[in-house]
Amino acid sequence: MILYTFVLLVLGLYAVQIFVYTLILLFDRRKISENNIVSKKTAILVACRNEEKNILACLQSLHAQDYPMTHLEIWIGDDDSSDNTAQIIQYFIHDKPHFHYVKITQKLAHLKAKQNVLAQLAHKTNAEILLITDADIITPKTWVKTMVSAFDNEKTGIVCGTTYILPKGFFSTLQSIDWLFYMGIAKSNMNIGFPITAVGNNMAIRTDAYKKIGGYESIAFSITEDYKLFKEILKQTKYNAKWIYCSQNTNITYSTSSLLEWLHQRKRWLKGGLELPLSVWILMLFNVCVELFLYASMAVNMSFFLSVLFAKTIVNSIFLCVIFAKLNLWKKAWIWSIGLYALYQMWLIPVLFIYFLLPFKIKWKERTY
Repeated sequence: MILYTFVLLVLGLYAVQIFVYTLILLFDRRKISENNIVSKKTAILVACRNEEKNILACLQSLHAQDYPMTHLEIWIGDDDSSDNTAQIIQYFIHDKPHFHYVKITQKLAHLKAKQNVLAQLAHKTNAEILLITDADIITPKTWVKTMVSAFDNEKTGIVCGTTYILPKGFFSTLQSIDWLFYMGIAKSNMNIGFPITAVGNNMAIRTDAYKKIGGYESIAFSITEDYKLFKEILKQTKYNAKWIYCSQNTNITYSTSSLLEWLHQRKRWLKGGLELPLSVWILMLFNVCVELFLYASMAVNMSFFLSVLFAKTIVNSIFLCVIFAKLNLWKKAWIWSIGLYALYQMWLIPVLFIYFLLPFKIKWKERTY
């Protein structure tokens, strides 16, 4: 009876939490109207390493931007790729003067990997706004226009956008749902003045804010460089952050190619997450408890477990449907995955927890951290 009561209590609190997030998204009105479109000198910074499979689609989407080319620079930093990435980039940009290719072979200060690339690219431009994305991203043609126009007042230092995984296959579709779910939570928290993080493949920074903290050179190395930059700007400057939540700035990426790569990706995020404030960790641990109590509900009986699992599925589904509506985003492949997502969360938590505790180093982009 005690276990039964605790399961209902924890799942009830979870339902209230997701219901609040749902209302926040429903009543969010932070959109960019055509009357608010502005043109500022903008530089897109793209760090890439061994991205021969993805870089061309990324470059094509950046070239198709509905933004004045007189106000746009695109800087591609090649982090010592060993495949055909460099050749693909150079062939594509040879007749496009607003594109710039930079071969990165040296370290700047203590920096490594993506931090090192972005820091060096930032030194090469005097643009007012720095847009950051990844080489495996496809942007809508309105991406730059929407992100830049969100800097409509002098208090805004960081603008975030949403990214989702292209749903192709069973595992990638569940990953896609998972990304959208937790980005919806991050967006909701930012709306109520509780900024958690930014998305490193879809973010914009006012150059003045970047310079005020001394750039990446003044930040300790982190394998989650997006969160580190986000945190330091909010901590050290007067600027605030906003998350523009619409289809016009929603990017597409690809799923990890294997379960092992997915585990390394999530372990990298969790390791970077160790720097999160205590309040965020409490929120994360509560959601871990939700999954643990779902497992515990089996000890009552299977009928009870299936009932609470079904209730959690309904709660998640309502939240996800609001996300789809707000982003004008719907894929037929997501219909079945929404129903399985609660089970995916149950599997995700213990597997990640165990793998995070195992003494394996993180492997990412053929490098070990």
